[in-house]
Amino acid sequence: MKRRTTEPIVRENLEWRPIEGYENQYEVSNYGDVHIKEYTFIDGQGRSWTRHERYASTELMAEMGGDCVQGRYLGIGLKMGEKSKRYYTHRLAA
Repeated sequence: MKRRTTEPIVRENLEWRPIEGYENQYEVSNYGDVHIKEYTFIDGQGRSWTRHERYASTELMAEMGGDCVQGRYLGIGLKMGEKSKRYYTHRLAA
């Protein structure tokens, strides 16, 4: 089972908003789910890459053992070009 899916997440009263600093790439829901938008970037060697649209569900992450940050909270790595930073999903949704 994958932690990320291409199927849109359906929940009652679901609201999406852009993640500050990653507005063109990611959105977070009021449930802590993450929508990864399709975007293109250039890597350090000048190659063009496309990240395809998908969703990271907190329920799927919890079932799979999650992407845990410091072993306690569900987290996700957000990329800006080649740089990646880990965030707690509950902090992104706050």
